[in-house]
Amino acid sequence: MPDNDFMAIDIDTTTIRRLRDALITNGRLETSPDERSDKVIEDRLQASMARAAPFVETMYLVMVADGHEQESEKEAILGAVSMLTHGCLNVAELEKILHTSKQEIARQGVEGRLQVIGAQISADRQDREIAFTLAAATALA
Repeated sequence: MPDNDFMAIDIDTTTIRRLRDALITNGRLETSPDERSDKVIEDRLQASMARAAPFVETMYLVMVADGHEQESEKEAILGAVSMLTHGCLNVAELEKILHTSKQEIARQGVEGRLQVIGAQISADRQDREIAFTLAAATALA
């Protein structure tokens, strides 16, 4: 039995690698928002940003854990955003989420942000699984 209380999990599986590849492939979001300015579209955008934010921040924390931001990791995050929001968010909205994440990490620290994200996703088993799976795919990107 190892000295630590952590259980080793093999995240390098065929399923995770397929997800990683799909995320990277879908990581090419449109570079400018649609011409539509309808209130419904704005509400949908805000709801999509709020829904995706904890997952994006989880993936961002994995991406910067080694001190390097690799392009493939960023493409995986872009792909996740595209899939999670059904293409609703573009690069500018993702950059807003990442910028906010960077600010919050600087203010609260990594441990503090993990607690906040954990509180946001812990109530729903599916959200926990999504966060873990997306983080694993980012780690392998």
